Amino acid sequence: MYSKRYEKDGTVLVAACDEKLIGKTLEQGDISFEVKASFYGEEKVTGEALAKLLKGCDIANLVGEETVRVAKALGLVKDEAILMIGKVPHIQIMVI
Repeated sequence: MYSKRYEKDGTVLVAACDEKLIGKTLEQGDISFEVKASFYGEEKVTGEALAKLLKGCDIANLVGEETVRVAKALGLVKDEAILMIGKVPHIQIMVI
């Protein structure tokens, strides 16, 4: 997995994706977006490291089965909140 942490004005965003998705364009219907290394990160992380990042963030943008599985294991997302783009799960989480 790849991950990148952003912080602005005290708000922390974590972007992460499965390694195999970097550089791919996901499409389904009207949805089309590129999984860019510039946004999702160029630093490889383990599931444990991603879990630690997610526990300390306010917003998360996650793409891919392995990455979403980490958020599910932490209880941060339910199945009905997962958007499938083709066969790839994508979630956005905001902690209020």
